[in-house]
Amino acid sequence: MRVRLFAALADAAGAREVEVDAATVPALLAALARDHGDLMAARLGSATVYVDREPVAGDDASVDLAAAAEVVVVPPFAGG
Repeated sequence: MRVRLFAALADAAGAREVEVDAATVPALLAALARDHGDLMAARLGSATVYVDREPVAGDDASVDLAAAAEVVVVPPFAGG
């Protein structure tokens, strides 16, 4: 599946979109860390995963990513 990355996560991967083979959110995060190294792994610790525009906890294995139309991973952000 295609995963969109933003800001520091895109920098760590060297791309704004990556292909990942994962069935669940925990598997997705593990694959991103494995494929893109320690910097990515550290940044994923505070990232948020959105599946079809709904936030999903990093340890939630109940969401089937194969059925997802969009998967996005974003670092924490501030604004106001």
